[in-house]
Amino acid sequence: MSSDVGFATFTSSTSFSGNKDSNSYDESQFLLYFNLPQVYGNYPRATSYFFTESQDNAFTQEFRLSSKEGGDWDYTVGAFFQRASQHLFQRESVPGFAAWSELPGSAGAANAWLLAHGKSPANYANFGDFLQMYYGGTRPSALSPTDTNFGYLRLSQFKDRALFGELTRHLTPQWQVTGGARIFWQDFNQTLFQSIPYEGPFNSTLPAPANATDAAGTTLAARDQTYHNHTLKLNSSYAITAETRAYATYSEGFRHGGVNAIPVGGCYYCESATVVPYNSDTVKNYEVGAKGTLGNRVRYSAALYRVNWNDIQIQTFGQSGDPVVVNGRSARSQGVEFEMNARLGGGLSTSVGYGFTDAKLTQDFTVVDVVANAAVASTTLIQGYAGNRLPSVPRQSLTADLGYAATVQAGLDLDAHLNLAYRSDVVTEINSGVPGYTHLGGFTTLNGSVGLGFGAAWHGRLFVHNIGNVRGITSAGQLFRNNPDPRYNTEYPSRPRTIGIGVDYTFE
Repeated sequence: MSSDVGFATFTSSTSFSGNKDSNSYDESQFLLYFNLPQVYGNYPRATSYFFTESQDNAFTQEFRLSSKEGGDWDYTVGAFFQRASQHLFQRESVPGFAAWSELPGSAGAANAWLLAHGKSPANYANFGDFLQMYYGGTRPSALSPTDTNFGYLRLSQFKDRALFGELTRHLTPQWQVTGGARIFWQDFNQTLFQSIPYEGPFNSTLPAPANATDAAGTTLAARDQTYHNHTLKLNSSYAITAETRAYATYSEGFRHGGVNAIPVGGCYYCESATVVPYNSDTVKNYEVGAKGTLGNRVRYSAALYRVNWNDIQIQTFGQSGDPVVVNGRSARSQGVEFEMNARLGGGLSTSVGYGFTDAKLTQDFTVVDVVANAAVASTTLIQGYAGNRLPSVPRQSLTADLGYAATVQAGLDLDAHLNLAYRSDVVTEINSGVPGYTHLGGFTTLNGSVGLGFGAAWHGRLFVHNIGNVRGITSAGQLFRNNPDPRYNTEYPSRPRTIGIGVDYTFE
């Protein structure tokens, strides 16, 4: 809603969003990796199914007061509020495991493991007995629903309150200077409940003495984070001609920290609590550029930039194979961007965009997981070194489009497009010493479409995506850090050649 209050314009913007999601997926490769005699007893039909349900809600309110144009000074002041919440429930099931665990002789592999490691006794009748008597856990057949071996609930809330303002001084009709600031207060809290019942107390992170009798293998964790900070902005631009403007900008950015949603405890596939939280990171951005038009046919923009990063957040994988976010130290990203749109005449138009990015670490860092599992005292989760490329950032990218538009007859318009997209090589991890590091080559895709517009409302098109059927790998990785088995390698290819028809309707 917007209102003219005489000396300025008052604007109120309110939004609410909600999303519910329910899905299931096969995670059998995870169970194959951990189907050890002492964990799952070498279960002969190891399959794993995950069921997840999530709900996200967000409410946002902003008030803004903006001065009217035409004076030597312009200003904008405002207030911002956002509250967001997330509810995530996850359950893992191993079909048939409960019934198998009660079969005579199902503890054979576990008994052999106990004997080989000098543990006693080594004569359990079945695997259910082994889990209950050796670990103090819950028999699989006693769980409801049966075959459930993992339960997880995460509740999180984020609240952001901010005051912001910008002040512009028009020094001359061609030259302006703008300064701005944002002051914010952010609160983030997360509560995590986890249950790994088969091994009971071995997986429990409850405080003593409750952990000794915790047959459910419970983890309860909560973390609150509060941030009070500010970001600044300074911009100046100068109209060299009526069609060309040059500018320079300094700005700051802030991204809040959070909590990794990972299993923690003493089990063989659990992380330690040391890698659960991660901190905020900040950037300082410097940019100079120019934009304008040439002969009323060509529009262009070009920029040089440098971004200095502090406490950079980096995604990697924990011991369990779950993705985690950790903090490095400093990094920087610098490069050039160029974009041009041109009308060629005769209904033809074209656009070209190019970007070059050099993104790398500028300081060494090491993240150590203090207690990775029951058998390992500590391990290095990830190391980075000055000069390492940042993951998933191509050095070069190029887009180009050639379009044609014409009126066939009154109320019937034709349009056609042929566009190209190129992305140069990327790396998937911070350096080649990180398990799962892969160097992915660049690739180019070509897309085309032909469309007809029927009046102002209806538009139909025939399209072909990836005309050359190029198999470009967009990302890849290794599910488990210390296992080179190719079954645990992942690749995500680009969509293959796709032919389709699309219909659009525009409401007036």
